[in-house]
Amino acid sequence: MAAGAFIDDSQPHFHFGPRSRISFNHQWGEITFIQWLRWLTNEGLESETRIDIDYEFCEPFLFRNRLEGDWSDDEDEFLHSISFLLYHQLSNRRVLVYEWNNLFTNRPHHRMEETNIRLKYRQRIWRDWLFAELAPQLSFPRDNDFKRTPGILFRIEIFFGLLE
Repeated sequence: MAAGAFIDDSQPHFHFGPRSRISFNHQWGEITFIQWLRWLTNEGLESETRIDIDYEFCEPFLFRNRLEGDWSDDEDEFLHSISFLLYHQLSNRRVLVYEWNNLFTNRPHHRMEETNIRLKYRQRIWRDWLFAELAPQLSFPRDNDFKRTPGILFRIEIFFGLLE
């Protein structure tokens, strides 16, 4: 089971539901399948499917190709993405992630909605369960005629339960 909380438009929202994960090792890397069914207090039922394909090619780098799909019972569309991530481990507590994300929808027809590039700095700040993340990005959304839109994300993440 997984649960969490977030604030959107100054309103607190919560989510909870079962999450399953299975990984397969291959000679060139690892494939991980994640399925998450959750209830969100602001949107209702949602299903998220993710496939990560990891390639270890040289220390301290890891390349990941991510395929992701998201369905929600309150929307008549299927959001999906393909992402390319390069993880650069700086130490056992800090990592840089270089990301290129491409977001698509099937409504009104299959099309790209946004592409973005992001540089994410993530650091374990206390114990093995408390993390801070800073991620400046440039996005190019369809609803802004694919014009450059800068942004920044700051996140504090707390893990409860068993760590792998």
